[in-house]
Amino acid sequence: FIVPLAVAFIFFTVWFFSGTTQRTRHLLAVYPLITLGFFPVAVNVARRLSLSFPLAAGISVVVAMQIAGQLVFGANYVSHVFSAETRYDFYRRNVPGANAALWVASELREDGKVGFINRQHAYLLNTSRYMMHPHLQTLVDSRATVSDNRLFVAQIKQQGITHLLLPKTWAGSDAKAANRSNFHGMVDRLLQQGCLKLLREFDTLAIPSRTLRQFGGDVLKTKDALFELQPQHCPQ
Repeated sequence: FIVPLAVAFIFFTVWFFSGTTQRTRHLLAVYPLITLGFFPVAVNVARRLSLSFPLAAGISVVVAMQIAGQLVFGANYVSHVFSAETRYDFYRRNVPGANAALWVASELREDGKVGFINRQHAYLLNTSRYMMHPHLQTLVDSRATVSDNRLFVAQIKQQGITHLLLPKTWAGSDAKAANRSNFHGMVDRLLQQGCLKLLREFDTLAIPSRTLRQFGGDVLKTKDALFELQPQHCPQ
């Protein structure tokens, strides 16, 4: 009883005070420990109060709900395994920007290094790369409030980045004002100055839920863009 709860408490404490995202799903690993810790207590209380049947019924409902949820979640992957769908098509259907990342992985020159923000690209890019996610690193400041052209260029040069793979709404004068930020404006200025050169645009998908998509969930069309750094035209 004490050991699993102590482990869960330590894990929660570390989770709470480390990192900036504090994603709730990180706690899934300790939920079974909490359940194991309280299960003997619940059984003992149920026996004392003659509530064994309600306890068993409650556990059965919870288990049934979890199995049903897993079946719904797994249907997407089962359909892929038992169909003629290629791995590339599966990625395109389930991973936002997969077609852009796979193209870069196969076409980027050998001495190139791509900087990207979307975390899912990290699993698909087998070239030299650097993830510039604003919450997961600090070497390249890509926060929405950033607007210092010179500092940004200096940071990506320091990391040896030669190309940038960004969502299209992060750059370009055609982006909607509501979707723009200081970072958007900075990237747009670097384009206008010739510091960044647009190499290719990709039609991609934004998928709010891979699980619900197969049941008619929303799928949003968007674009990714690949830029090449032109150091001779960048602010010093």
